[in-house]
Amino acid sequence: MKRKRKAAQKDFVLGDLPATRPAQYFDIFRERFSTIAWISFLTGLFFLPFLLVLFFKDFHLLSVVASLENPDEETIQQARLFANLIYGGGEVIAIALFAFLFSGVVQIFKEMLWNEPIFLKEDFKEGLKSQGLRFVIAFAFVALAKFLINLSFSTIIQMVLSALLVAFFIPIALWFSLQSVYYRLSFFDTLKNALKLSIRTYPVTLLAMGLMMAPFWAFETYLTKVSFLGAFGGMLLLSFLWISPLSFAFLSFSCAVFDRYINEDFYPSFYRKGLRENP
Repeated sequence: MKRKRKAAQKDFVLGDLPATRPAQYFDIFRERFSTIAWISFLTGLFFLPFLLVLFFKDFHLLSVVASLENPDEETIQQARLFANLIYGGGEVIAIALFAFLFSGVVQIFKEMLWNEPIFLKEDFKEGLKSQGLRFVIAFAFVALAKFLINLSFSTIIQMVLSALLVAFFIPIALWFSLQSVYYRLSFFDTLKNALKLSIRTYPVTLLAMGLMMAPFWAFETYLTKVSFLGAFGGMLLLSFLWISPLSFAFLSFSCAVFDRYINEDFYPSFYRKGLRENP
């Protein structure tokens, strides 16, 4: 799509550009706070279908358990398995929908990091068109794997497979989707690069994933036992305030990673794009 050229929301003198990605992140957050706040609101709306499916699944499970007299652990596990079987498909669909819509958000973030003019509607549509499918593939793969893991009767097997999913497959899926924002590579080249990048950035990638998922996990796992509606409200608030800024921070980090391992040698026009030429 040919982009219409018009004045950016804020004009920059090249010499005023930040020299590092962390400095750029805070500059953009300060200068475009209203835009990022609006994007965060949209991101929360995109995540709402998944939270609703999660809400009905947990409500169904609590209702079943409450109706039983002195249920043992095996009975509770069977009720949990049944709830996962009923609502798991909805979770996969909701995550795939979120991934598709979030690909448009990431496109806007990329334009910010590259110091390009921002056209919210046009950039969002371009993101859906250019990388929406690969975001869906990556996110739906993880959601489907989690759905299948949850169908196991053994809690130990669930824990082991979930740990494997988080430690190995999710980092690859993350870097697979992020590459599609910047490059037009074949599926297998993208997958190969994703494996290499996940290994090279493993500690930071795991930290970012932990920061993203831990609050939601804590709300669902522990706070639902205290206040079911309170836990749901907390997760809803997190979806508005947490996902977008943290995703933007990790996308900024990914720019530095791509500069180091890909752009300098293979895409020199992308190298340090949006930063001052002489740091």
